[in-house]
Amino acid sequence: MMLLSDAYEKGDLSLGIKIDTEQSNYWFNRAVAAKNPRAMRIEGYWQMSEGAENNNPAMFKKGFAILEELYRMGYPEGARKIASVYNDKNTSAYDPEKYLYYLKLAADLGDADAQNRLGLEYLTGKLVQKSDDQSAFWYKKAMDNPSADDDAQYVAKNSYGCYLIRQGKIQEGIDYILEATKIPTQYPYSTYLWAAGQAYERLGQIDNAINAYECAATLPGDEAGLSKDRILLLRRS
Repeated sequence: MMLLSDAYEKGDLSLGIKIDTEQSNYWFNRAVAAKNPRAMRIEGYWQMSEGAENNNPAMFKKGFAILEELYRMGYPEGARKIASVYNDKNTSAYDPEKYLYYLKLAADLGDADAQNRLGLEYLTGKLVQKSDDQSAFWYKKAMDNPSADDDAQYVAKNSYGCYLIRQGKIQEGIDYILEATKIPTQYPYSTYLWAAGQAYERLGQIDNAINAYECAATLPGDEAGLSKDRILLLRRS
């Protein structure tokens, strides 16, 4: 049913199917009714987030019920999607306590993205008591999570490497970051290779530091500019 919905949404000439929004919606709604996890995730999040944004309690409640059923079926992303709605500061649904509750629930149920997010919360300490060890615990859970996709693995391995560097296990931390560079990701960041460059400097390995900074300089993020400046300084010294 979801395959048919997708086919009618985009059109599939190989099947003789032209774009037909009405048919796409028909099969999508059938998929939701049949409890297709992907359809439930899309519909539940849309209903809940739109309900929160437009102050529509009925939509919000319907979306929440779908997502709640989804995680009770064994799909932790249902809880993660609920958490994301409660974390939207631009709506009346914003509720840090409920956000953390459902984020922790999703993380405990094995959602790698939620585990990474919980690691970040403990790292920043904005909504929970700051704890580097708890942050590392959740990043490692995500890193070792067999269901984690490449993007989640990239964040988890890099973040755990940065933790090791902060703990004084410098070379081990650098190794994790360098391993993470081999993971294909849609969202590369300069932050991690900047941290590797800084760590190399602490070890007195200037050439390796420059190499790390050169890679960081090509990636999105504030540290890209810092890396370019650092390369110039190191080459002049």
